[in-house]
Amino acid sequence: TNSYEDDMAIAALISGPKGMALDTGNNYIWVTNPYAGTVSRYNAATGAKIGSDITVGTLPVAVAYLYVSADAITANRGTIWVANYGSNNITRINAGTGAVMETVAPGSMTYPIDIAADLTSTAVWTANYATSTSRQVTKITVDTSSPYASSGANYGVGTDTLATAIAYDPRGYMWALFDNSTGLQRFNCAAPA
Repeated sequence: TNSYEDDMAIAALISGPKGMALDTGNNYIWVTNPYAGTVSRYNAATGAKIGSDITVGTLPVAVAYLYVSADAITANRGTIWVANYGSNNITRINAGTGAVMETVAPGSMTYPIDIAADLTSTAVWTANYATSTSRQVTKITVDTSSPYASSGANYGVGTDTLATAIAYDPRGYMWALFDNSTGLQRFNCAAPA
């Protein structure tokens, strides 16, 4: 087995939360609940839960907050992006209201295991736990007009497979961590392949 399967086996025993993100625009903490297929939001100052859980896709394992200043649709309060490992898609949520805005399922994206906001190009990226070197990461280009039509493209960023994590670097790069061989890859957000 691999470390992710071990983590999922342990998580199955406790059925607990997996991913977490700080929403600085609304002062919330967002948490994924993989086995319930939901996310929860909490007051970042008090830790008190806010409202009911929000239904997303199957096995939501990671969450990211993206603030876009020109996004009048969300009253400039930002969006929450959830990586749904089990349903191979991404759920977008209005961070201010908690309403699901859209579900994005770009092409052959498989097993999105982590997600990060890219402030350089107003996008979100997923690390995909895929065995193909052409689908290691996916870039979701954010659509700020209604009806929402965010789109995605898959990229290979080296020869590794089985991406396990992704992080934004404000110098215009993303970092991807892999479960095999060299482990860590840096790539340019504007020209990933």
